[in-house]
Amino acid sequence: MEINRFIEMVVKQSIDRASQVLSKTLRAGAKIELKSLAAVDISQVTESMMAEGDKEVMGCMLDMDGDIQCKFLFIINAKDALIFTDLMLRNNLGTTKKIDTVSESAIQELGNILSGCISNSFSKDFDISVMPSVPVVFNDFLGGIFSNFIFEGSGQKDSIWLVQAKFLVVRVQIECAMFLIPHTESFFHLQNPI
Repeated sequence: MEINRFIEMVVKQSIDRASQVLSKTLRAGAKIELKSLAAVDISQVTESMMAEGDKEVMGCMLDMDGDIQCKFLFIINAKDALIFTDLMLRNNLGTTKKIDTVSESAIQELGNILSGCISNSFSKDFDISVMPSVPVVFNDFLGGIFSNFIFEGSGQKDSIWLVQAKFLVVRVQIECAMFLIPHTESFFHLQNPI
């Protein structure tokens, strides 16, 4: 099977599972949809994200190691992170007023949920061992976070595989994004993964 079809299949299954888990966790409808999966030029994608570089966001980044390797990033608008924190804690919306250790913990937990769904999809559906690292939480400007993600995930390459997904929490219209950079070299050693 072609490597990008394999990545797309795993990502779609992971996203479906993550949507279900997120909906149960938040007790609200949550939908995660695949926005794009493509080999992209690093300079073009970085330029595109830098256009919104002064937007304050929260995010978590982690590595996924094992039989294959990936770099994972989840980002959410800083204002929406406060709403997300209230949803996670089942507080009345508007209770959380500022970004603090509680909101950072909520975003870190979301990173654990999402990366767990991805690694479970690899493991259960394809018998491929993948272990997520502990998520590192950021509260910074989008340009800085995304540049760091690209720098750490790309190595010395000019182009990378970039998976982009969009989140929508139905009850309050929160939009978030998830990015995954699969290190395709690690996929080539797999003997017929499907």
